[in-house]
Amino acid sequence: TKPLEQVREQITEQIRANEAMLLAAAAGNELVGKIQGGADPTAVAVEYSTEWRPLNELRRGDQQLPADLSAAVFKAPRPGAKASYQGLLLASGDFAIYQVTAVNPGRPDLYSVEARDQRKQALADQLGSGQVAAMVEALAKTARTSVTPNLVGNDSDLL
Repeated sequence: TKPLEQVREQITEQIRANEAMLLAAAAGNELVGKIQGGADPTAVAVEYSTEWRPLNELRRGDQQLPADLSAAVFKAPRPGAKASYQGLLLASGDFAIYQVTAVNPGRPDLYSVEARDQRKQALADQLGSGQVAAMVEALAKTARTSVTPNLVGNDSDLL
């Protein structure tokens, strides 16, 4: 256990970050309500000094959006007669508003079974690598580590 004076700044910073995320979520949900009520998304973005960036097409694995937003878009239900706007608090603390207007199903019949199996394996590898990288990043932020000099050779072996 560390004395409070030693961790006060870290605790204060974490509380501020959490409060900022809560405020972003509340403001974002308010904007979603306005847009769902008929307000023009571009006008709302200008009014609140934010950015409205329509995308005409988004493919799985596309890097145009943060990964958590892309995942939410692809999990969203297919649009009905009128596509609705959704909001999402991102891991970064930002709030995103999105609308799925159309879904274009894939065409697996254009690819051989072998090609599909290879793609499935590549996607599984990519997902696993991303999860490992995220775990390592989270652990690196919270853990105190040290490297014993010359443990496995010279220091450049560890880079």
